[in-house]
Amino acid sequence: MTQASSATVPAGSVISQNPAAGTSVPPGTTVNLVVSTGPANVAVPNVVNLTQAAATTAITSAGLAVGTVTFANSATVSAGSVISQNPAAGASVAPGSAVDLVVSVGPSIGPVPASVELQLGSVVVAAGGSTPIVTIVRDAGNQPIVPMPAVTYAVVSPAGNLGAVPTAEGAPLSVLTSADTRGAYTLQATVDGTAITASVSFAVIEATLPAGATLGNGERLVAFGKAGGTVADKVAAIATALASGDTASIPALNAALQAAAAAVPVSGRNGMERTTAVAPDRGFLPTTSFLTSRGFPETAGDVSFGNLLTQIDAKVVQITTFYANLNPASATDDEATLNQLNGELTVLLDQLIAVNVTPHGVVKHAARLNVLLGQTIPRHLQALSGRVNTVLVANLLASNQATPTEFYAALAQTGGEQVLPATAYQRQQPAFFGLVGLMAGSNIQLSLVNKLYGKYLQEVTRMMILLGANSLLQNYLNSAGMEGIITGASLSFHIPNRAGSVIEGTGHNGVASRNDVFFVGPDAVAAVQGVLSSFNPSNVESLEDLYEFFDGIVSALQGAGEAYENAHRLPSRVNFGGCILDFGENPSCTQLDYDAGFPDVNDGFLPSPVIILVHNLDTGTWSQGIFNFVAN
Repeated sequence: MTQASSATVPAGSVISQNPAAGTSVPPGTTVNLVVSTGPANVAVPNVVNLTQAAATTAITSAGLAVGTVTFANSATVSAGSVISQNPAAGASVAPGSAVDLVVSVGPSIGPVPASVELQLGSVVVAAGGSTPIVTIVRDAGNQPIVPMPAVTYAVVSPAGNLGAVPTAEGAPLSVLTSADTRGAYTLQATVDGTAITASVSFAVIEATLPAGATLGNGERLVAFGKAGGTVADKVAAIATALASGDTASIPALNAALQAAAAAVPVSGRNGMERTTAVAPDRGFLPTTSFLTSRGFPETAGDVSFGNLLTQIDAKVVQITTFYANLNPASATDDEATLNQLNGELTVLLDQLIAVNVTPHGVVKHAARLNVLLGQTIPRHLQALSGRVNTVLVANLLASNQATPTEFYAALAQTGGEQVLPATAYQRQQPAFFGLVGLMAGSNIQLSLVNKLYGKYLQEVTRMMILLGANSLLQNYLNSAGMEGIITGASLSFHIPNRAGSVIEGTGHNGVASRNDVFFVGPDAVAAVQGVLSSFNPSNVESLEDLYEFFDGIVSALQGAGEAYENAHRLPSRVNFGGCILDFGENPSCTQLDYDAGFPDVNDGFLPSPVIILVHNLDTGTWSQGIFNFVAN
């Protein structure tokens, strides 16, 4: 018996025999075997004194993987280059084995800081809560300085904020707020003994900690801010792992990314689409005419703010569509398109930062602000995280591979060719475009969108405080009313699923998706009427109170066995210019149009009562009506 290496026959199994199978030989004839010892070992390349990037390329080109990378001081090896490696150069190891590196950060006296990077776990913080701080000090070669030099932190609080100023302290280092803290703040970091600084802004809003299974209005805003920060952090970590060949860490990073994105859905009972970001802690928004009469007219900055809001919302929608429509069969240079979109979004963000908005501008554009923060940006996060998962799955990076050897073997099988580490990440991939380009571009984009989210919430928070300080907030007044509904020729009995059905009334939101509409079937009418009868306008002090009231209606619906997804239906559009049922006498009456008709919430064949509730998410006004429906 002899032994030989084989890339196809597992170790311990027979590669060949002599005589061959089926040969006729005398009894007792010796059969010689060649037994596999597994794949042939490869020699570890010498990467000492190479830059970390060059060393990574040399290692992966040899069919090996980069293992643990640590940093150390060196008086002889320049910062960013390899001091030592393990296994040593020339060692014979199995394909796919990991090579650990020690990379220099310069002489022991410490490299000279050149920049500082500052990040927060979330750009919006609940009053009384906290968010972690991440700081990285880099040298002139953009390498992290380890150990990090001392850094001093300060929280800047502009005039007009409320309550205690947040602090930066604790282990782990975090921004800490008090229960009475409200406003827009800036965290500054300065490397001790230098003029090197960085800053990041954040908003502190009222958000009571969850008391049950559902999230309140402010809680959802905070939860989404945390989700956005987590997704951005994990995408950045995946990009780093791809660049270093650390495929083993990617499945866990992707799992955390997907969990964070799924934790704050766009729709559903806890969906962001029901969020009202432009909401004072107490009181309700005034009209723009009232603001003008009290010395807050519309300014040129308010006009620019509105124009930029339209452009930014459209650009984020365009980017979301880009992620949704990526096509592996397309010849389009998707990476170049992504970089272009990022550049265009950067320009818009810079313009937004330079605009001076007043309370008039925020109140006038409240509905569109709420759409951007509660629908457009959350949908973008879902689209991006979903596309990242699709690409990782297509490249066999979303599930654990036992060894790098198995990973590359599986990747080769999917493409019908031998794939070496050197080409696995940079080449055009079947799943749209290069993994490194996708992750790098998405990382930049998440940072931009998170900054947008934070900037808008900071401006909204400042304006809400200013409205309160100038006694411009209003008491609750429910001025909405329901004229009736139209589903066909009869106004006595109605049918579901009738195209072109409408709800007519006053107080509707001009943005269709900002009308929270519920259809209560006969089995849930009694339960919901119990909640409705308990409503007391004098107890309503904020939009949060109204959200809790309607959440009670949702609980009643579900308790009566009516699914939220069927009962909660948003209109297709809002029609202006008067209504049919009042013969056009009230020009402020509007129609909520349902292209596919109303949902069927009546399981019986006999006419049954259905309650329809319409809640304006931006003003808090609401109306109701009860109508007889028959089976369609």
